[in-house]
Amino acid sequence: MNPAIKSLIEEYDLKPPFVNKGAHACLYAMNVVGLLWRVWAEYARSSFKVYIHSIKNNYATVYYPADELRKLIDDFLAKLAAEPDFLDRNQKDWQTACSDLEEKIKAFQAKLDSHPDFESLKSSYEALFSSYLYEYGLSCAVQEACGLMPEAWIVPEIKNYCAQYNLDYNATLATLTSPVDISFVTQEESELMKIALYPEQKQQEAVEAHASRWYWIKNNYSDIKVLPVEYFLDRLKEFGQDKGAIEARIGETQKAPMQAEQSKSALLVEHPVSEKLALYIRINEVFALMQDIRKSYVLRLNHYHKIFLEQAALARGWNPVDLRFYTYHELMGALTAGRPLPSDELARRQQCLVSFTSQDSEEVLSGEEAEEMIGQLEKASNKSDTIQGMTANQGKARGTVKIVLTTHHLTKFNPGDILVSSMTRPEMVSVMRKAAAFVTDEGGITSHAAIVSREMGIPCIIGTKIATKVLQDGDEVEVDADKGIVKILSRA
Repeated sequence: MNPAIKSLIEEYDLKPPFVNKGAHACLYAMNVVGLLWRVWAEYARSSFKVYIHSIKNNYATVYYPADELRKLIDDFLAKLAAEPDFLDRNQKDWQTACSDLEEKIKAFQAKLDSHPDFESLKSSYEALFSSYLYEYGLSCAVQEACGLMPEAWIVPEIKNYCAQYNLDYNATLATLTSPVDISFVTQEESELMKIALYPEQKQQEAVEAHASRWYWIKNNYSDIKVLPVEYFLDRLKEFGQDKGAIEARIGETQKAPMQAEQSKSALLVEHPVSEKLALYIRINEVFALMQDIRKSYVLRLNHYHKIFLEQAALARGWNPVDLRFYTYHELMGALTAGRPLPSDELARRQQCLVSFTSQDSEEVLSGEEAEEMIGQLEKASNKSDTIQGMTANQGKARGTVKIVLTTHHLTKFNPGDILVSSMTRPEMVSVMRKAAAFVTDEGGITSHAAIVSREMGIPCIIGTKIATKVLQDGDEVEVDADKGIVKILSRA
């Protein structure tokens, strides 16, 4: 084993199992999630050992040591026991952080509009990024841990509850953990449909205002699109002229969260829960709302991240693609000093990169060393043909597997296919509507896949950890989301 890798494994006591998640991503500074954990550690007076992030072929993977996620959850629950108002305080502080972030977004946009010198723009961006990091950290770190490891807190309580009242576990899990707030994706569609009810002469102006608010809705972690007014006008035409049908469709978009809340309330009245489970249900509702709004900020801020990287590259005469392979502090330091990372190091990072962020240090491996480290991290990957996960939305479906990891994979999707991904994201919604079922490697009870599957009424299994590794395009499978099982019927 390479001495540098051995040293890092020993320093951070890295050992399986790892909880990993991935996405086609190339716009973040590569240590952003580690910086979020630092925000939470300071805010909650918690601690963490290390966060690991790899990038290869524009595909980013996060490796969380499972014991670190468990510790984050345990620390949070212990803090709630010691300070019963901590959840309310966290939500209130996060809402204040959202308001501050909105102001920083406006300030940065105003700075862009004034065509400032680069140093002035850089100062404004640093203020924006600091605000973004704080909002993100307050809403992400412990929420991510709880979402990725529900078995470490809420699942045992729900199992005990089901045993007490002889209830079906998967149905009860889906009912008690369903979000009761509408997602931003559904909100945007609902608002656009309402414009379709306007008199025709008022629609143009309304759509222009809608576009200025939602231009970022198709953004993701690797691709930024400023959607023109024409995009929304074309979608408006798709709703047709039947106002009764449009009103009915608007009602349908609002129905799922209301039905979820009604079903949950009815269940809790008929079968009262323990004080602990009542708290966990509330935590889940708060986290689901925070996660959805936080993701909308991610898509909006990626727009500004890209603009800043382009402006930075232009000001310094550097390649904008290279700037994606810096840590945040490396990037700010290089821009201040006017000295980029060595070209040979950037070439190695573009081949493969692994970064380590702890509470007080940052380290990077690149090239062959990074690839070897990924090999060590992946050693524990399960190669079994048995695929089991957690029910996000009940139902059964059969179909052909389509692995969707990047936006380029969306074009191969056909109606009735089974969408298999590391995780789903807003840019996948167009194909999610066509899918017979969703299956994901990662994701918890408040994940995008869980929320959208319930809104759309599509069977969904999350948190399999291995679906994208075991399955391949063309496999025929049966998704039994009632039991959380994917059965391979035939191989491609």
